[in-house]
Amino acid sequence: MKPMRRIGVFFIILATSLFLVTIYRSSPEGLSYGSHLLAGRWTETRPFLWPPKDIRIMFSTTNNQEISLYLLDAQGLNDWKSTGKLNPLLSFENSSTGIYAYSIPFRDAYSLIILSRNETFIEIDLTLYGFEKDLLVTVEALTILGLTLAVASFIIEKPTFRRFIKT
Repeated sequence: MKPMRRIGVFFIILATSLFLVTIYRSSPEGLSYGSHLLAGRWTETRPFLWPPKDIRIMFSTTNNQEISLYLLDAQGLNDWKSTGKLNPLLSFENSSTGIYAYSIPFRDAYSLIILSRNETFIEIDLTLYGFEKDLLVTVEALTILGLTLAVASFIIEKPTFRRFIKT
């Protein structure tokens, strides 16, 4: 087998393996978070490392106390801590319950920050579901590259008549 064809087959096998991993990782993942919130204080969750998937955010507070909930990426969290300026990816203001869906744009560490006007308890359920978009793009690129190399090796290969003539 020609070297270029071998490399093309290698990329196709790599893309197939990565696609199987992507299918395996597409099963829904859930996470629950509960916290006692003090009146007028900010509460920050620990950062969650999330892939670019879809997420369902479901939350509720006790006694229907209104809160403001913000989803920040790592840069947004750093900006908020250093300057106090909020630049959230998602914001839910003056809500006591809610179910929201969002498509995470890129692989990063995400945090939720919460502001409560009254003392309350919040329960948050997060569910990641769907395919990781960056892995799918990588699978597509590796497949196209592998097929291009494999097919190009057949096109570039010079036909020799010795193969067809018996001596």
